[in-house]
Amino acid sequence: MYLTKDEQVVVVHDRNLLRVTGVDKLVTALNFSELPNVRNVPSDGREQGMNNEAIPPEGCPIPLLSQVLKLLRDNREKSVLIELKQASALLVQKVTQLLKMYGLIKNEQVVWFSLDKHINDILVLVNPDIPRVASVLENISSTILYWLGLLPIVPISFQVFGTSSGNIQEFVHDLPVIKHWPTPVIVALCRCFKVLLAPKRVFQVMKSRGIPCYVLGVNQDSEFEFACDIQADSILSDNPKWLDQKYIPNQK
Repeated sequence: MYLTKDEQVVVVHDRNLLRVTGVDKLVTALNFSELPNVRNVPSDGREQGMNNEAIPPEGCPIPLLSQVLKLLRDNREKSVLIELKQASALLVQKVTQLLKMYGLIKNEQVVWFSLDKHINDILVLVNPDIPRVASVLENISSTILYWLGLLPIVPISFQVFGTSSGNIQEFVHDLPVIKHWPTPVIVALCRCFKVLLAPKRVFQVMKSRGIPCYVLGVNQDSEFEFACDIQADSILSDNPKWLDQKYIPNQK
């Protein structure tokens, strides 16, 4: 989620629109009416955009959050995971208002988070009642606490434990604390963290404390098998059609 220049809440992943639209502009620097279309082209080596029949060759508009939430208003079986990527109390307040307007908070259909701990702090400050996924730093600290034997007893401020099944470096390269570190150090840190997190026991401790576990970035067979092996409560993918094909024969 980002706020446009005219303070509209839009659903878009990148702050800079170059990768997804071909236009080198920041979301926050444009009014909603000025936003370019998302292109129907491969992105980061994945072709899910080209395989989506709902996206015309000329691309499709970046949607407002309100437009997306309307799809859930009459479907109480669906839930939404919202990632906020802009450190703005106004953004969080506007998102909260929209969630209340469409009844998603009342019906417990929403979980939100940010990879940035500072933004997570804003989420808690504005509305502590919405379940929140752990930030990257909380992920790391929880893993350290596990290996110290303290994870079963220390207080935990988040309601959902989430981790990446794929390249964790993709999730941390924009974090203020880490992004200026040398690349070899970041790569080593991510590989070490992935090895430490791999045991099922980390998730088992979380589940024993009533904390559901999500696996994000599941886009390959090996990543799906990883998520199933650690008995994730929810699996999130950039390619939902592929995930449906994997999930249906593996529902048990």
